[in-house]
Amino acid sequence: MRQISILLSIILALIGLSACTTQAVIGSGEIVTETRDVSAFTGVRLADTGEVTITVGEPQAITVTAYENLLPLLKTTVEDNVLVIELAASDSSYITDTQIEYTISVPSLDYINLGGTGNITIHNLDTENFVADIPGPGNLTADGTVTEQTIDINGLGSYYGFDVISETTTIMLGGPGIAEVYATSTLNATIIGKEDIVYKGDPVVHEHIEGIGEVVPYTEDE
Repeated sequence: MRQISILLSIILALIGLSACTTQAVIGSGEIVTETRDVSAFTGVRLADTGEVTITVGEPQAITVTAYENLLPLLKTTVEDNVLVIELAASDSSYITDTQIEYTISVPSLDYINLGGTGNITIHNLDTENFVADIPGPGNLTADGTVTEQTIDINGLGSYYGFDVISETTTIMLGGPGIAEVYATSTLNATIIGKEDIVYKGDPVVHEHIEGIGEVVPYTEDE
């Protein structure tokens, strides 16, 4: 189940996501941690590559750990209440043999967009409505409690959400990724393709399937 994660680790160790229209900056020198100051946000969008760890329920803070000469290329800004992590310029690129790490704490979080090639891990989710869009090949792992969650996986990415206790879960799996969810009351599941949605809990299941994928309860054998 972790083959996609292994493939991503190889990719992330070699290149930064970018168009190769300019000469790539090679990471060198010291690896340093830089603090970033931005306005308040309740969502995060990863449009580049990197390992993002988010802790919910703490004062807002952001640090970036990377080779010192790469830090100017890594942009963190807030747009419409969403922290956007991306390259500073569309034609810039870099090569690094060390994972770029973003460590984030935030009082509340209700939205994730994982369009880049990195991974996002969320601790202590606690919100009424949580929405995650995963159009890229990255993996989202989370724990916590929500009233309702809506997950859209439309690429190579995966959602590891067995530890997110949700009353109602609505999920669409449209790619070859992995989908793991927990629902206590209702599970609305759509599959387009051959992969399965695996769930924990004892919800009423409403499913729509176009393909050979299945909505299946978790078993200890998996």
